[in-house]
Amino acid sequence: MMGLAALAALAAMAFVGASTASAGNTALCTADEDPCDGPGTIVTHVHETDSAALLLNNVTGFVKCVALYLGDALGTGLANPLHLVGDFTYSSCTDEAARSCTVTEVSDKSLITVLKTAAETGTVEGEGEVLVRCGFFIHCVYNGKGLKGTAEGPLLAGGNGVVKLHEQTTNRVSGLCPETAKLDILTSPLSLTYLSS
Repeated sequence: MMGLAALAALAAMAFVGASTASAGNTALCTADEDPCDGPGTIVTHVHETDSAALLLNNVTGFVKCVALYLGDALGTGLANPLHLVGDFTYSSCTDEAARSCTVTEVSDKSLITVLKTAAETGTVEGEGEVLVRCGFFIHCVYNGKGLKGTAEGPLLAGGNGVVKLHEQTTNRVSGLCPETAKLDILTSPLSLTYLSS
């Protein structure tokens, strides 16, 4: 439930900072149980996708990509907070004028921190770097230090659950592009994933 798939600075979501919120243990679970302790119910591998992740800026308007996150829980899959390490990939990227773009994660790995804060609700934090290229106007590395999102399990969000980031600020690290951009993503796991403890 917590996969964060992000896009361009999206990747920005790539690495994660630990949350300062205080809460109990956090686990991703294949069943609606709390605590998540049934045989084989703790999720240790996360596969999430967003078909329209957006990086908004004042030059190209936006860069839109299909974003995919594949990651694994560090440790047993039950922690306070839970850490996921993995990779983002971006495909079918275009700008507002429908010109082809590329978005590539340049961080070695992404680290995502998930912390359950209430029933089927949690915070998701991450940071990382992505290279965004669109024609002659954008060739830039963005980072998403301090990106914060919200995770909701299937009981609240429906479907398989979601992770949401809305207009989170990403910053230029190097290259030719606007100094900041906004990240908008809504990722969903490919299978039912409950936020449990």
